[in-house]
Amino acid sequence: MARESRMSKPVEVLCLRLALGLMTVVVIGSAERVGFLHGGSATMETADDKKPVLAFFAHERGDARVRKRIAAFMDLGWRVRGYTFHRERDKEDAEPAWENVHLGTTYNRRYVQRVVALAASLGVVWRERKRLADAEAIYAVNTDNALLAMVGRWFSGEKKPLILELADVQPAMT
Repeated sequence: MARESRMSKPVEVLCLRLALGLMTVVVIGSAERVGFLHGGSATMETADDKKPVLAFFAHERGDARVRKRIAAFMDLGWRVRGYTFHRERDKEDAEPAWENVHLGTTYNRRYVQRVVALAASLGVVWRERKRLADAEAIYAVNTDNALLAMVGRWFSGEKKPLILELADVQPAMT
């Protein structure tokens, strides 16, 4: 059996500018493999262990946008496995409604600590590499989490589609 060269596999980079706010979504990989982009099988009702797994990397598990996005994916039939940080705040933090892997704790306006937390989370991602390989796709909110997700994808040895949501686009970037 002849081995396919990497050049023969279609690789798509799909950029969508969504009408809801200043959000850009970038899909890296084969878009056909991501059911929610094409109304694929992700919308079927199945037992949790049969649902496709979405690895979701985010900056804060308690962030309203993160919680809403994960809830929307779960409503579409995805089993979401969150890879999220916890941000210390003066309010009570509700437990996630999804399976969550704690990547570390961050604090507002402590940027050096944030870099240290990102570096420390690499060990968690390494330990999770086999479970990352089970995911159908990887979704990351903002570039720092996308870099972490890319490392996780590399650790897993799988070329899963990686979806990047740029939720913090500044006017100077447009």
